Amino acid sequence: LRQGLVSDSRVLDIRQVDISTAKMLEVNGIEIPVFVITFATQEVLLFRNAKSGEVAVGAEDRVEQCTYAAVLTRVEEELADELTGGWKVVEVSCIFNVLPDGY
Repeated sequence: LRQGLVSDSRVLDIRQVDISTAKMLEVNGIEIPVFVITFATQEVLLFRNAKSGEVAVGAEDRVEQCTYAAVLTRVEEELADELTGGWKVVEVSCIFNVLPDGY
């Protein structure tokens, strides 16, 4: 937003969803659940100039394969949240790989 860009990115597919780690961690004498979830996506990463609408980053026809790892935990103070039930993503990492033409 500070650069005058807006996202026009799209996730096309999500696959290989896996809970790779699940454990209880003790923090300040309280045990909290922690999950590491991995998954792969095919997506188009695209940002446009907010004023002109022209593509500034990425390309409309460039599909990227991305592998994500996300760390989730449950926050006790937010258990009453109807939408999340207290679950929160605390870390996400991603590896981008451009797919060859015609994939």
